[in-house]
Amino acid sequence: MGLVVTLSTNQLVLQQNNTLQQVVEQVTQPVAVDLGQNALGLETTNTVPSSVVVGVPGVQGPPGASGSGVAVLANGINGDVVTLLQGQPVMVNSSGAFVLGKNALAGQYIGLVNTASAAPGVPVQVLQNGTITQPQAAWNAITGNIGGLAPGMPYFINGSGQITFIAPSSGPTILVGVALNSTTMQVRSGLTVL
Repeated sequence: MGLVVTLSTNQLVLQQNNTLQQVVEQVTQPVAVDLGQNALGLETTNTVPSSVVVGVPGVQGPPGASGSGVAVLANGINGDVVTLLQGQPVMVNSSGAFVLGKNALAGQYIGLVNTASAAPGVPVQVLQNGTITQPQAAWNAITGNIGGLAPGMPYFINGSGQITFIAPSSGPTILVGVALNSTTMQVRSGLTVL
């Protein structure tokens, strides 16, 4: 079976042919283990090491920063024939421009328009992760509803380029975010619900 070297909880254990050879406790520095010639039951070649260095486990680092509150934006050109409004879903067309997210396929949708409005051919900024706040009337135009967003509800792209809290019955179900209240959407781009 050859030599087996394991390191766990600062203990180095050497076994050969399932027989315990040596236990080195409290490993505090790297340890070199000489495997010897043909110790693995193989012909000695340049690809079989003659020794293995087992390092000492390090101290776990501090937890990372929270990911909440970090806006992720994309910039591009409005390649559509219509003016894009803040909060509308957009996708990338075949030439790499941003267009209204009508019938977007999974992988095409990139986020919600973050610019107040962008006429055709004009630069537009798209929010991929973060929050968009605007008056209820502006959301009414994008959702087709009255009273702004429905707090706590997830929103999806529908086939006409609007967003709705009713998941589409056909085609991809692309989640764009969750309404935090009637005027603010927490955008989470690129989530396709199966």
